[in-house]
Amino acid sequence: VHVDKEEFDDLNHLRESWKKVRSQAMVVSDKLGGLQAGFKSTLTENVKEFVKDASEFREDFIANGPMVQGVPPMDAAERLTKYRRLFEERQRKWDSYCEGEDLFGLPITQYPELEACKKELELLDKLYGLYVNVVQTIKG
Repeated sequence: VHVDKEEFDDLNHLRESWKKVRSQAMVVSDKLGGLQAGFKSTLTENVKEFVKDASEFREDFIANGPMVQGVPPMDAAERLTKYRRLFEERQRKWDSYCEGEDLFGLPITQYPELEACKKELELLDKLYGLYVNVVQTIKG
């Protein structure tokens, strides 16, 4: 089989380029390996702090949230708005930390306190949304 000199030169150039790409890939891989350890430890520390924060949020939600007995319905609706906003901030962190744990192959941390709050907030949102609509309809 006859191969033109130009094609043969291209093949040699391709081999050299491939060696350079593989070499660069090894350098980048080593660099990422070093960075990964730092990111992983930062994530682990952040998750530990977030577990505490989730527990404290749940306690505050129970003590001062919209389900406290004796709170007038309109005040409870205002509290619901406040705690929904606070929960949404935690929901973003929760999602981010779960994605990070998945990325690093770590077990996904469970947050039963946040799961309970999420469920209750969804139900309370429906209840107080209906209540506010009824009050506005009666007044309007």
